[in-house]
Amino acid sequence: MKRLIEEMKERKPRIPLPELTDADKEKLGDRGQGYEARLRYHYMPGSDGGRGAGGSGFSFGPTGTEATLENTFKVQLFWIVSRANNCQYCQGHQEGKLLRAGQTEDEIAALDGDWAQFTEGQRVAFAFGRKFTYEPHLLTDADVADAVELAVARDVVQLIQYVTTRASFDRITEAAGLQLEK
Repeated sequence: MKRLIEEMKERKPRIPLPELTDADKEKLGDRGQGYEARLRYHYMPGSDGGRGAGGSGFSFGPTGTEATLENTFKVQLFWIVSRANNCQYCQGHQEGKLLRAGQTEDEIAALDGDWAQFTEGQRVAFAFGRKFTYEPHLLTDADVADAVELAVARDVVQLIQYVTTRASFDRITEAAGLQLEK
């Protein structure tokens, strides 16, 4: 996996971008150096107000502040979804975020399926996310009921939304041939 992530840093992007104008540089700031931010800025401006900062276009409530899933948990879940989709680009980004959040490489490696160190709720959510990503046609009412039993319904709706948008990011990065930043 480490080799594949390193190879992503040399991949040639598939979608051409226009040259950066002074106005683009002003608006994007430091993010203007990255291919992904520029791709979003030019071709997906509605997803983040044209800032090139990403975002799923979804929020919970008028300010988007009502989401209840904890950030490190969401990054762990994104790593699991990206692993199921074999998206090294997204895994590379999530691994960096998890390391910056204080997780060790062994803890990150445990996300591959040795979830004994996690709470029952986290294990159910991880299994739900992996199954929903890899085998959505096999997701059952019992899978949803198990998730609801360990959380509130609002969290499960957020879990579903989060997994689906992250899985779509995996597909966008692979189709566009995004290069992982060095």
